[in-house]
Amino acid sequence: MSMLNLDTEIQCEKERIDEGGGMPEVIRGRLEEFYAQIESGSIPVYPDSLRHKRARRFRHGAVAAGAAAIFIGVTVMASAFISPGMADALKQVPLVGSVFKLAGDLGLQTADEKGLAAALGSSDTHDGIQLRITQAAYDGTRLALALEREGSDGLRPPLYSSYVDGQNLKDDDLLESLDVMINGKSALASQDAFSMLTSGPGKDDQSIIIQYSGKLIGEAQSNTDQLQVRVQASLNGIPEPFKLDTVVKKSPGEKMVLAPGIAKSNEFVRFSVDRIEMTSVTINIATTLTQIGPTKDLPARYRSGPILIDPVTGKPKTRVYLRSLHYDLVDDKGNIVNLVSGSGQTGSTTIPVKMNMLFTPFAGTPKTITVKPYYLLTKADGKPVLDQDGNWQKDYVPELVMVVPVK
Repeated sequence: MSMLNLDTEIQCEKERIDEGGGMPEVIRGRLEEFYAQIESGSIPVYPDSLRHKRARRFRHGAVAAGAAAIFIGVTVMASAFISPGMADALKQVPLVGSVFKLAGDLGLQTADEKGLAAALGSSDTHDGIQLRITQAAYDGTRLALALEREGSDGLRPPLYSSYVDGQNLKDDDLLESLDVMINGKSALASQDAFSMLTSGPGKDDQSIIIQYSGKLIGEAQSNTDQLQVRVQASLNGIPEPFKLDTVVKKSPGEKMVLAPGIAKSNEFVRFSVDRIEMTSVTINIATTLTQIGPTKDLPARYRSGPILIDPVTGKPKTRVYLRSLHYDLVDDKGNIVNLVSGSGQTGSTTIPVKMNMLFTPFAGTPKTITVKPYYLLTKADGKPVLDQDGNWQKDYVPELVMVVPVK
C-alpha cells in the first residue's frame, strides 16, 4: 500500500470513529501525533517491494515494545476502534526507535537517551538474509549488543519469539546458536560461575539483545577501555555462519562502588552484601549466603532437596545444597529495579553461595538501597508457583532484609 493509500485509510478511520460516538481523548491525541509524524516523514512507510512482515511477538511478561510505539500500541489495545482496513494499514509501519530505546531495559534506555550507546553498522549477509549489529553499550560491567535481521521473506521463522501465549517456541526460532568473541576469546568457552552470556527480546521479533558479563570483561579492563567484539551466529536453514566484527568503547561516566560488608542472619543461614557497583546503565551486586545451622535441621526453603538421614550414624546420607537466594533492590522512595541476569556458585554445608546479580539502574542516585532477599516458591514437582498475574511467587525472608546507605 502506498503512502497515499495509508493516508486515505487513516482519514476514513477517523471519520468512522467520529460517527460512532468518538474516541477517548488520549487515543485521539496519540492518533494525531502519529499522523503528524507520517506527514513530516519521521516515520517511514515502506512500499510493498521493501516491506517486511513483523509479527511483533514478545517474551511473556516482558514490556511489549510495540505498545510503546506511539499510536500503534495505544490503538491496538483499544481494539474496539480498529477496522480490518486500518489493521492492514498499520502492519506496514515499522516500530519506531532504536532497539535499546524500545526494549524495556531502563539501563539501555538511559544509555540510548544520554548518547552512551554507540550506533554501529557491522553486518554480514548469507542467502539473502542480513544480520546487523546496530547498537552497543558497554559500561565496564556488562556488554549489550542489538542484533537485527533484514531480508525476511515471510517463509522463515522470526529471529526471536521465545514465548507466544505461554508456549516456549525457542526451538522454532531462526537463531540456532550464538557466541560472542571478546578480544579473541569465546564467551561460551570461557564461561565460569560468574560469567553470563544471554540473548533476549529486542523491539520486535526481528531483533534481539545480546548481553555478556563476566571474566572476559575483567581481563580486558586491565589493558584497555575498548573491546574487540565478534558476534558469531548460526541460523536455521543457512549453512554458513554469520560473523560480525566491531569495536565497542567503554562509555564515559563514573562508577559508584559501595563495599558495605554488612550481614544479617537467622538460625539457619547468614546473608551478606559484599559489594555494589552502580553505573548509569547497570547495578552489579555481589552477595554471600552461608549455612550456619546443622543440615538435618535445614528447612525446605533453604535446600535443594530432601534430607535422608543414615539410621546408624544419624547424619545426612546425601549431600544437600543451599538454594540460591534472590533479592529485590528498593530505593528510599520505594522504587524497585528489574533483574537483568545473575550468576554464581552452588553452595553446601561447607561452601558458601556466592552470587553476582545485575539489575537495571535506579532513575536517580538513591539515599539508601534496601536488599530484600526471597526464595522462589515451587510445587512438589519442581514447577513454579504462580500468582494471579502469572508471575513466580516470592517467599521473602524478612529477618535477612538490610538497608545499605549510599554515600
